[in-house]
Amino acid sequence: MNTIRLSCLIAALLASIAPFTAKADDVTTSTNSAEATKRQELREKWQKMTPQERQEFKEKHPEMAKRLGDQTEDRREFFRRLGLKPEEMKDLTPQERQAKVKAAAEKKMAELTKKKESGVPLTEEEEKDFNTLQKMKDRRADAKKSADGK
Repeated sequence: MNTIRLSCLIAALLASIAPFTAKADDVTTSTNSAEATKRQELREKWQKMTPQERQEFKEKHPEMAKRLGDQTEDRREFFRRLGLKPEEMKDLTPQERQAKVKAAAEKKMAELTKKKESGVPLTEEEEKDFNTLQKMKDRRADAKKSADGK
């Protein structure tokens, strides 16, 4: 008898919570969407800034300058692991740089995939690179689908 009452109480509790959990998911999704939109707007604004405007922005917002600096250093380190040298990249146009990074990323992805499929365990750094490259590949595929769908 007590088991039945407890079961009914749990069922009623779960039923009363269900509408709130669905709304929480909607809020999280809309918040993430709003944040993604804001990041995209900031990225576009940053890309349109002149080097002087970027420097002024960094001086006014030191916390952002630190984050940007950290991201830049992370990107440079990742490029080094792909076998790309900064001095080779600095004089390239954005399209040439993008093509060079894409080719190096595809080559590294093929190497890591081959190593993984042969049963050789990847090091922690290789695993991180593999996951990063996979995300890059997925983003390119999503962008291509979006462009084709328009």
